[in-house]
Amino acid sequence: EFGRTTGGLVQMSTRSGTNLFHGSAYELARDGKMAAADALGRKPVARINQFGGSFGGPISKDRTFFFIAPEFQYGSKPLSVVYGLNATQLASPAGQALLAAAPQETFDAVSNAQSVISRIDHRFSDANTFFGRFDFSRVYAADSPGANALQTGLGLASTTTSARSNLLLLPDTNYTTMTQLTSVLSATHLNELRFQFSRELRPRPYQGTGPQVTITNAAVYGPPSSGSWGNVGFESTDNRYHLVDNFSFVSGAHTTTLGIDFQRLAGRALYNQTSNGAYTFSTVDALLARNPASYQQFTGNGTVDLAINEVGLYFQDEWRV
Repeated sequence: EFGRTTGGLVQMSTRSGTNLFHGSAYELARDGKMAAADALGRKPVARINQFGGSFGGPISKDRTFFFIAPEFQYGSKPLSVVYGLNATQLASPAGQALLAAAPQETFDAVSNAQSVISRIDHRFSDANTFFGRFDFSRVYAADSPGANALQTGLGLASTTTSARSNLLLLPDTNYTTMTQLTSVLSATHLNELRFQFSRELRPRPYQGTGPQVTITNAAVYGPPSSGSWGNVGFESTDNRYHLVDNFSFVSGAHTTTLGIDFQRLAGRALYNQTSNGAYTFSTVDALLARNPASYQQFTGNGTVDLAINEVGLYFQDEWRV
């Protein structure tokens, strides 16, 4: 059933409701003032709060049940734009012109997440049961790169060389709907019919209309485009359709499974980095003098549409000696 999976495989189990109402709740909070700095003097997350719970019970006794489990995270930490220029460079006309267009500033980087898992179970008869599941998750990170990792550890960044107008907002939203009908055909025969639809939305908007500025040993200056700078990702949308029929039967010491698996992926991606053009200056003085070392610009619309259909057949026999 999982033979064509080339990467990691995630199996998720969700609870069903019962004839009794049950629930739970929790909250975890952390304040960076209570945590020590690491070996390089960097503070871990400034503030983070995680909370959620679960609730389940009957809709119709002995027949229909529900279960829902939401979870939320809200976190932030200060992030400073530091170009690495000395005081003389910052006080020069070139430095002042740079700071006027893209100032060094400190603001809060944000990493928030919401997740909801919900499920309904229905018993048609002793031989036929149905369940449906709807999952929703949304991750929102602001002021990336270098600031959306709010965990403790050496990889935590408190400064960035990119102007705030160059930092992307990184919302990532997922919706998944799955239904399954399980039919007991006899004491030795079982059939599972499952359908799933999932949709992922990954827009990559900029925070404003200011220039794209990154200062390292040189300066890169240009207006923002809808593509990404660096490897923080690009705008994309994926729709996945998945249909599986799984038939199993037991014969003595053998348990045999066979089935068909159909999956369709329809997606769109937008990658038009530097579509508005970008100049690279070897020094900050060269920026003021309008003397670029190089210029690059993307041409074309940068959009890729794709659709992939996959059909798989599988057969498996387990023999217990």
